[in-house]
Amino acid sequence: MVKENDPRDGMLTPQQKRAIPHLLSSPSIREGCKKASISHTTFYRWLSDPVFKKELDRLNDEASRQTVNILRRHAAQAARHLVGLMKTRDPVLKRRVCNDVLNHCLRYEENKDLESRVRQLEQIAEAKKL
Repeated sequence: MVKENDPRDGMLTPQQKRAIPHLLSSPSIREGCKKASISHTTFYRWLSDPVFKKELDRLNDEASRQTVNILRRHAAQAARHLVGLMKTRDPVLKRRVCNDVLNHCLRYEENKDLESRVRQLEQIAEAKKL
């Protein structure tokens, strides 16, 4: 943890800066630590450091946002391919594809409904505060 009069003054150490990309790009903590040349103990000690934890979380969130943006850019193409597979003569594949299409549509409608309900609850809660 960063203590008062810590010379880092809210900054990551050079070792932490070098380790974060390895930790974020590895499929497991064990592999990330190995690539970063740090021990598990060091990693878990760093997690108790609010400066390190905040930066690790921030970069992890950014990587997740970038991944979702890539998926969004390709969603229409994926939908066209999925619908195109409905023309297959293989009845098992056709059934699976039809189920996928229907399930995606249902999930979308459920999410829209939930979003509307949450918005209404937030408005009610906000009105009660006033």
